[in-house]
Amino acid sequence: MRKLAFKHFLLRMNFDVMLEKLRFVLSLVIPVGYVVLGIYVMVEQIFIVKIKPPMMAYSLGAVLVIYGLFRLYRAFKPSKES
Repeated sequence: MRKLAFKHFLLRMNFDVMLEKLRFVLSLVIPVGYVVLGIYVMVEQIFIVKIKPPMMAYSLGAVLVIYGLFRLYRAFKPSKES
């Protein structure tokens, strides 16, 4: 019985490590996606549909880029919990 509990502990620990790695990877990939999408919207002026006034495309693209950079900053900023 004791051996089974130890094995469960090891599996749980590995699962937690995998979740932490996945969280780190996603915290980098998703903000980069926002930045790329923002640049794409500014260049192509398309976001689901064609954006008629170019200023609207530039504004939306700028918001997406700024949000992506903010998320990247938050990914690398040390948290107060640590």
